[in-house]
Amino acid sequence: MKLASLSLLALVGLAAPAFAGGVKAHLECTPDAGTMLKAKQKIALDHDIACSIVVDSGTVPADAKATIDAKVVSPIGAVKGHLKDATSPDAKRFTAPAFKAGGDFLPCGGLQFDAAIAQGDKTLWSGSLAVSSKCAAVKPIKGTLNCAADSAAGYVSYPGNGDTMKPELPDGITCTVVGPEGNTDAHLAVIAIHGDKEPASINLMSVPQGAKAPLAFNQFIGASVPKCKSFVVDAAILDKTAASMWTGKLAIAQVCKKTK
Repeated sequence: MKLASLSLLALVGLAAPAFAGGVKAHLECTPDAGTMLKAKQKIALDHDIACSIVVDSGTVPADAKATIDAKVVSPIGAVKGHLKDATSPDAKRFTAPAFKAGGDFLPCGGLQFDAAIAQGDKTLWSGSLAVSSKCAAVKPIKGTLNCAADSAAGYVSYPGNGDTMKPELPDGITCTVVGPEGNTDAHLAVIAIHGDKEPASINLMSVPQGAKAPLAFNQFIGASVPKCKSFVVDAAILDKTAASMWTGKLAIAQVCKKTK
């Protein structure tokens, strides 16, 4: 998992703070083989990383909760991460268990740490720190993206009859990413509705029984699907290190009938 090309993990970097509830803080993240990370730094993501929220001013209530989340950043956005509680003996420095290389994050994807201090539903402070990998680009592959849904007009597919029927999609939509036949490097599929505030879906690709090509799918329901308007689905295929091998997008036409 170690990348020999990298020896510099250095320089001090603080997450840009957000203020609420009178608490001012910053986020510090340190690899076990270097010094604190700098925002937008290109680093080798081959060591465990420990992160702490450091309170600069204000008082954190005793019932507040501090969390730090590590998200892999793909070409189409950050994916669901590994949220960990951060604890403190003095309410001044909240530290989470170390994020594990190869488990909580992968060596050739970007990495975004999102931290927050909250009291119930109220966020007292939040901040982020993002770094990128120094991995070289990998050989691209050819992938495909297709979507399908049940609608009042019947079963529709994209590309296909959905492009011309443009039905309303009240029950959501299922989208599938397919890699090349016989390919063993396509490992992860990332799928997201463009502009969705939720993290992108990331799934292991596999070859179903009787098939030859690796694939993965995700179902979008509820608020993730724009209501009564067209939208775009973004997708990417990553290898086992989270290096990008392919990206694609698919326009979904949706026009709701006007009611009297």
